[in-house]
Amino acid sequence: MEKLIPYSIHLQPDIYEKVKKLAGERKASVTIRNAINAYVRNEDAHKAGFRAGLLHAIEEIRSTPLANHIKWQDESMADMMTRILEESFDA
Repeated sequence: MEKLIPYSIHLQPDIYEKVKKLAGERKASVTIRNAINAYVRNEDAHKAGFRAGLLHAIEEIRSTPLANHIKWQDESMADMMTRILEESFDA
């Protein structure tokens, strides 16, 4: 998994309140990261949504203890599933 580097931004109060609500739901970082990724990559809404879904799936798989403990030929199930999903990024 790629190393993530923290970055600070200033937000308008109404946007801050919406992000704060997302933070309470534990979705703020991934939502903002996905929006920035889509903007920087100049992706259309469909491709951005597809990529965001894959990234969310990867995060869920990586946070599942069982997927990290099951191994096949020295590769964890989490690593195997992540690799397969990452191959879909350029689809």
